[in-house]
Amino acid sequence: MLTFLPYSLAFNGQQGLFIAIAFICLLVAPLIWMLPKPSFAATGQAEKQSSQDSSVFLIGLFFLVLTIVYLAMGGVWSFSERVANNLHIEQDAIGLLLGLSTLTGVIGAVSAGFLAKAERLTTPVVLGFVVSGISAFVIAQADDLASYSIGILLYGYCYMFTVTFVMGIAAALDSAGRVAIATNAYIMIPYSLGPAVFGIAGLGNISMLGWISLAGCVLAALIVLPVSRRAERHSHQH
Repeated sequence: MLTFLPYSLAFNGQQGLFIAIAFICLLVAPLIWMLPKPSFAATGQAEKQSSQDSSVFLIGLFFLVLTIVYLAMGGVWSFSERVANNLHIEQDAIGLLLGLSTLTGVIGAVSAGFLAKAERLTTPVVLGFVVSGISAFVIAQADDLASYSIGILLYGYCYMFTVTFVMGIAAALDSAGRVAIATNAYIMIPYSLGPAVFGIAGLGNISMLGWISLAGCVLAALIVLPVSRRAERHSHQH
């Protein structure tokens, strides 16, 4: 994979690289269901837990939410460097900000770890989605170095903060762990397809992409409510 991915850059630049990664994820995703299922000491208890697991509808709703959020996040992030170039920000400053966004991502994951409680998933994931949309909006609408920096650093924080609770919901929806495994693999598919989708949708209008991302993340925050509440009930029962 590492041997052939550079050729995708030559084919269509950064967008070609993201499309290649998305194609690889699509090819590999079906293999998830071939993974061995965990065995339980008490078969009766396993069946009881399985019967309490979430419906296919709620799991499908959960993956719809992931599609919306990570299309938005991946789409805007792919245009972040173009925004910086339009603002005439120096390459050294761009590199520093991208590095600092990784640091804020670590801070986001650590803070999520302190706040994480299995019975309280709804509030943090909803706030995480909304603020993620705001960060994407700020990046797309940035008109100076200060606003661009705020958007980039907030993006890094929100991404890692939110994904922690996304995985918490996935784990609570299915006691066998299949939804969590699928979620971990699936997230990168819409994220990788984001640049291509946003490139077609925006047609060069980066400012409009910010509005699309914000609206998508707010919509996802509303759709996820019944899913996160069901996950909270399952966590409380177990």
